[in-house]
Amino acid sequence: MKVNLCLGAYSAVFKDFIASKPFTKIFLVTDETVWGIYGEEVRNAFDLTTRSIFILPSGESCKTLENIRKTWSFFIDKKVDKSTLVIAFGGGSVSDSVGFAASTFKRGIETLYIPTTLLAQVDAAIGGKTAINIGGVKNVVGTFSFPLIIISDTHFLKSLPSDEIKNGIAEMLKHSLLCSKEYFDKLNAKTKVEEFINEDLIIESAKFKTKVVEEDPFDKSERKQLNFGHTIGHAIESLLLQQKKDISHGAAVAAGLVMETYLSYKYFELNRSVYEDVLTAVSKYFDKVQFTEPDFEMLIDLMTLDKKNIHNEIFMVILRDIGQQEILAVSPPQIREALHVYINL
Repeated sequence: MKVNLCLGAYSAVFKDFIASKPFTKIFLVTDETVWGIYGEEVRNAFDLTTRSIFILPSGESCKTLENIRKTWSFFIDKKVDKSTLVIAFGGGSVSDSVGFAASTFKRGIETLYIPTTLLAQVDAAIGGKTAINIGGVKNVVGTFSFPLIIISDTHFLKSLPSDEIKNGIAEMLKHSLLCSKEYFDKLNAKTKVEEFINEDLIIESAKFKTKVVEEDPFDKSERKQLNFGHTIGHAIESLLLQQKKDISHGAAVAAGLVMETYLSYKYFELNRSVYEDVLTAVSKYFDKVQFTEPDFEMLIDLMTLDKKNIHNEIFMVILRDIGQQEILAVSPPQIREALHVYINL
């Protein structure tokens, strides 16, 4: 897997890459929002016809089985085969959806990702995981399928609204807590959302994610640490999705980071100061996610679906210190306590 972070030169990198590959057909799949902003620019840059482009709904709605079927139908109509390249152009939902559709069509079509959000550039597009949502449960069906190349360009981040940048900030904070105090302190020193659109910070997060994935590409051991904040975070996302309430991935993960760090401090000997630093860092950019005590049992039930679990026990990534972590079992009463502390912050 190659991660190529280019700065203002995505078209040149793409053309150099294509020149060395014998693709007979190239198709681009994107979403309505990204296409509305960058569609003509990219179509002209890549010399694509409108018939070579398939447009999905924006956001998590593109990750439904219905939209996967529509993507497969597009592939069938265009006679996509093993000599075809499919470009996923958009945020993490697009790479999840397109990666899944391509990996399952004819048992695997080659892909290239061009991530257009901070979240996708630092995390979601890196690692070869594809996923769709089924029955209100997030990312419950998926595959491992690595793109040939990921071309990231900060040019596409200039149009991002503040809330979309925050989605990336949550993952960068996660990376920093898993990586090193030096990186965490760099991020914690920031005071404005826009300061995270920074090529050095993006590269640092992308390199950390890439290193972990290269060591454990199929999520057997070390890679599971990247789920820090996501056991609780994904449960919150799934709950609010089922309740038809708006929730961003970043807000859910940020809440998960706070609660899983609390559990690390309260039950697994993490220094309290780290918990307080995480709470401070998260509070700069994220409001508290709204749920209530009657939701606790549903949240815990959703956590029982987490892929890290063994023998019906809920396992979470637990911080021993910044840069040191383990995956350990956490009991429902401990989780209830963390949820209670969070809603009363």
